[in-house]
Amino acid sequence: MNCSNNLSGKALFTLLYFFVVSILSAQEKRGFSSAPYFQFHQQAISETYPNLGYYVYYQNALTINVNKYRATLKAGIVEQGLYADAVLNGVPLLQNYYGGEIEYSLVDWMGLYAQGQYVSGPFNQKKRVNGTTMNPLFAQSGIGSGVRGEFNSLQFDLGVHKYFDTQFKEFDADTRVKGKVSFGF
Repeated sequence: MNCSNNLSGKALFTLLYFFVVSILSAQEKRGFSSAPYFQFHQQAISETYPNLGYYVYYQNALTINVNKYRATLKAGIVEQGLYADAVLNGVPLLQNYYGGEIEYSLVDWMGLYAQGQYVSGPFNQKKRVNGTTMNPLFAQSGIGSGVRGEFNSLQFDLGVHKYFDTQFKEFDADTRVKGKVSFGF
């Protein structure tokens, strides 16, 4: 009798394990679903430009997916730096940021999006750093929209973005056409 209770416990544990794994794998899917579901992400997104500089978003994001729509709210800290800047003396700029994004899926591999982001002035540096301010290679406050997708190993993002110089409270604006294409191997 003791042996059958033990088997029941193992069977229950196995069923519970597969149930939890199936829920977690459903939450990790990248596509769109007819049933609404939430995702919470914590990640570091980085980009490095040789001989120029880098940035890293330490990001927390909450996403809701409903049918072909996806809405994301995100916040965190941006670390950015220039490699040959005498003003910073090797110390990175640390800035708060907040943002949001809405996406509509046209097909499984392509969608339209609109986004906005606010990047504060550096909280660890009071001097103006001209290499990162209003430079679209680095984190900037702004709004934008476009089309992006992923087909096999090709990823693309094409759109129009308007950047604002909120880091030093000048609120100058600069509109640019943005294009990014990458191939995976």
